[in-house]
Amino acid sequence: ESILNAELLGGITLKDVFQGVAAMTLDKMPVFEKVLDPGDPNTVIVRFTWQVPLTSQSIPLLKPKLQTPAPPPGTPYDPTKQCVLQLTGEMRKSLTSGAPPTSLVTAELTSFDLVLVKPAFDGVILTFKTLKFESRDGGAPDVTPEIIDVKFGQELAYLAEIAKYLGALGGGGPSGSGLATQGVSTLETVIEAGPLKIDVTGQGITASLTIALPDIAIGVFSLKNMSIYAGLTLPFTGDPVTLDFWFCSRERPFELLVMGFGGGGYVLMTFDAKGIVMLEISLEFGAGTSFSLGGLASGSVEIKGGFIVRYDREPENKMSFTIFIRLAGCLEILGLISVSLTFYIALTYETFDKPGLPGQKGDKLTGTATLTIEIELVFFTIPVKLSVKKELAGEDPRFKHLMPVQADWNEYCQAFAPAQLGA
Repeated sequence: ESILNAELLGGITLKDVFQGVAAMTLDKMPVFEKVLDPGDPNTVIVRFTWQVPLTSQSIPLLKPKLQTPAPPPGTPYDPTKQCVLQLTGEMRKSLTSGAPPTSLVTAELTSFDLVLVKPAFDGVILTFKTLKFESRDGGAPDVTPEIIDVKFGQELAYLAEIAKYLGALGGGGPSGSGLATQGVSTLETVIEAGPLKIDVTGQGITASLTIALPDIAIGVFSLKNMSIYAGLTLPFTGDPVTLDFWFCSRERPFELLVMGFGGGGYVLMTFDAKGIVMLEISLEFGAGTSFSLGGLASGSVEIKGGFIVRYDREPENKMSFTIFIRLAGCLEILGLISVSLTFYIALTYETFDKPGLPGQKGDKLTGTATLTIEIELVFFTIPVKLSVKKELAGEDPRFKHLMPVQADWNEYCQAFAPAQLGA
């Protein structure tokens, strides 16, 4: 059962593949062969081969290619026109020595599409010519992929359209995707086509797309430094497939300016086949000004406040809400001396599942204050950073905490018992 549940592409299990195999007849069952090693008669070799087409369209993430028209019965399938699963194995065992047996198992899957993150939505479609797995003596498999096409699905097709109209990719691609066909046949391969980057290693495939959006300026309103990032990670190690979608980033948030008042923010999301892995939203707002003193000195000062909302599914289904205020200023004198000061204060409230206690929530409140001063004297820099952090964990007191024992509860009831008249 554990072998059948092993994941090949971060979401496809061997059980899924075997259930998708066409109805097997006796001529499609594995063929076993037992022989003696010609070089060592005391060594037994057992070999097996198995080749069978995949026709099921219900395997998660995987869409096999079907040969049309179907070949006549008894005709071998063409792996370039039909998705075929081929398994070969060889096991050796010495009859005289006590050495453990050795094995070499090879699996090859041909002509299929990997649709991410199906069935949630069709994000990115990778077309494989072959995907080979080789495992020696039961060890971790070595994976060799050969990808011949990369396309966007319906839900992300607009990204290719944006890139095409911005002239970022230059030229069309297959099926109107806006992406040129890329061949990937060796490991440790990096392919770049404009903003599209595909990195293929023995650990997996990473495909990312970064698109810079044009600035918008209308009268006193301006919006700039905008970008869209979509990244897909397909591990060969059994970890889940993930899809990242960012609107701007922490390092480069978008900037919004309205009549001297500014702000910015970003949105980060990570998905896998089970849903949202991480979600982070940040918005900030404030104002600032700059000044100059007759060319002798210049500087600026700004104050901004905002909030950050973040959700992490792992490890404790954690949700956090942070509010912050940042005060920053800098002063430069004669281009030789500069002083900058930043004061940051934040308050974060977190809720999370208590480990080992299903259905029970924990919470904590954390306050952070940081003062950063940096002084530059010609070629020298003197940084100073002071930080204070205070954390309060636990829950609000309940009535049971005020009355921990029965005797306290009895005394409490007696204090409010009705008075006995005439007593």
